Amino acid sequence: MTSSEVTGDTFGDINKLRQELLIDPIVIEEASGKAAPGSSAGTPTAYGASKGQAYVGAGLYVPLDKGRSDGSLSIGVGAGDAVKSVGIEISADITSIGTQDFGDSGQIGLKIHKSFEDGAAIALGWSNAIKWGDANKNAKDSIYGVVTKAFELQPDAKNKLPLTVSLGVGSGTFRSEGDIRTNQQNVVNVFGSLGLRVIPEASIVTSWTGNTLNAGASLAPFKTVPLVINAVFTDLTNTFDNGIGFSLSSGYSFQF
Repeated sequence: MTSSEVTGDTFGDINKLRQELLIDPIVIEEASGKAAPGSSAGTPTAYGASKGQAYVGAGLYVPLDKGRSDGSLSIGVGAGDAVKSVGIEISADITSIGTQDFGDSGQIGLKIHKSFEDGAAIALGWSNAIKWGDANKNAKDSIYGVVTKAFELQPDAKNKLPLTVSLGVGSGTFRSEGDIRTNQQNVVNVFGSLGLRVIPEASIVTSWTGNTLNAGASLAPFKTVPLVINAVFTDLTNTFDNGIGFSLSSGYSFQF
């Protein structure tokens, strides 16, 4: 498989690994030493990695209608302190993972984020800020701002059912279907996500990317291993030519 060959609008242009394959920054829960399941199905949240945190991830996209399967790798590292001041997350995506062209294409992104004691967070990000290889043709620069807040739906129960809500505005891959098809560049659009943590190890997640609807689940199945697995159906609205697809990804975090 040569993932530098894009699979059409659905994955090649819209569904970049850091967004559509759901490798969210993995927050280590200090009490249990494990990761928390994700809260988005393909759009950024305001949470991010800070000093002493890093992650690696891998994702696979499979079209259920037409198009080609594709895969990517992701790595990221944090700096700063999102609680005391601001955190900075730098991520790199490798979008060519074939044996003959590994690393020939990819992009680097940046997120500056701030977290608050009540579970809220804000962030400014720049996806695909630096690109190389085929990503120069296929990956759109996307500047965005997003706000995230977690709510406990059952604060007095053992299972508090935390609901995480994110709402943002952005350019590039967040543009509306009409703006993408007519190649409108200098426009912004609204995106958002919901993540309901039904049990400590699993969340139901959904996202509106600005042009497509995604939905699926995020799992953190191991008590002492900071691994998150995400399974998501993409483009449920059949917005683009490839139609509905399925993405499977996993992310592993490090503390240093």
